[in-house]
Amino acid sequence: MRKFKGWLEAYLEFTGPTEAPTVFHFWVGVGTIAAVLRRKVYINQVFFEWTPNFYICLVAPPGVATKSSAIGIGEQLLADLGTIRLGPSAATWQAMIKIHVEAAEAVQMPDGSWMQMSCVTYCTSELGTLVNFHDPQMIDVLCDLWDGRRTWSKATAHFGSAVLGNPWVNIIAATTPAWLSDNLPTSLLAGGFVARTVFVYADRKRQLIAYPKEHFAKVQHRVRREDLLSDLERISLLKGEFQLTPEAIEWGTKWYEKLYHELQSAQTTEWQGYLARKQTHAHKLAMVLSASRSDSMVIEASDLQRAVRYLDEIEAGMFEVHRMMVFTSEGEQTSRLVDLVAKRGPMPLSVLYRAYFSRYGTSFQDFQKILESALRAGLIVEWADGGRILVGTPASAPEQGEQVP
Repeated sequence: MRKFKGWLEAYLEFTGPTEAPTVFHFWVGVGTIAAVLRRKVYINQVFFEWTPNFYICLVAPPGVATKSSAIGIGEQLLADLGTIRLGPSAATWQAMIKIHVEAAEAVQMPDGSWMQMSCVTYCTSELGTLVNFHDPQMIDVLCDLWDGRRTWSKATAHFGSAVLGNPWVNIIAATTPAWLSDNLPTSLLAGGFVARTVFVYADRKRQLIAYPKEHFAKVQHRVRREDLLSDLERISLLKGEFQLTPEAIEWGTKWYEKLYHELQSAQTTEWQGYLARKQTHAHKLAMVLSASRSDSMVIEASDLQRAVRYLDEIEAGMFEVHRMMVFTSEGEQTSRLVDLVAKRGPMPLSVLYRAYFSRYGTSFQDFQKILESALRAGLIVEWADGGRILVGTPASAPEQGEQVP
């Protein structure tokens, strides 16, 4: 018998005497339920399955919205449960594969069959310590693992060919807008990882609490931590296929058609990437919402409607995060390019790209965009020097040099 009618609602009440925004606690709660459900529950769509794993990233300026504290509450519940594999806060993709190999286990499903799965949840207060955005292989690995494939293989120098059965990655992380703009390569913005990530943005505390212990003691607290753990353990026992009611399917079909038209009119490739996966996000979240309220393994129309509403509510902030990535990242990278040219003096384009790539790992396609922005702004210029084209600052260009239009 469960202690609460809704685990997420109880979790939000439990975290009430804290400064973090409610939306942060909600999504940490979502990631916590997802962590205990693991790969052993799913929605079967014949050619693929939706599984309840998330890449959740809380985004706020440093010291403003207590991101790390919010993550820590959910992480500690998972640690105390003792049955969930928690990964380190920093790892290479090769180390991740080894961790998943070690996490492999067999689970008996409701039909009596045995399913191999390899499930790991990563909780980290610094997204950048876990994910190396300048390592394309790591990004590819994370994109593959988010998709809930039945089998996945990768050849590595250390471990040879690693084959994982039902690998499953769940991430609850945090970062700042400045870090994203400084460290996210432009090529990644329209790519799969950003589209697969639920960015939850806040720029202020929910309330000011100087001494949480004193505040906690004054609040009439009806939710005990032990009861949250008890229900979380019960949720962790769920396994098998989630079923959508006919009403849920009918509502989801109409909503999907509306979503498609919204995708067609999206103004940025970054937002198109997210909208293309919003249906997946919604059904992942619907499984969590259903598991939060009961053991039925049934997704009602109300579960799917709530899932879409929760996503809709964070999209303004998510769009702002995407905008900050693009705007600030391009400006910062252009500034870096101009500084490099100013320090090293005029140089051929190939030399400039090698120098820029060695520092920032930027693809040539992205480098060309940054170069074009700097040229159009007049921050750097090109000119012919014999049979080659040099790049330099306007001050370094020869007065009689033939500038390239």
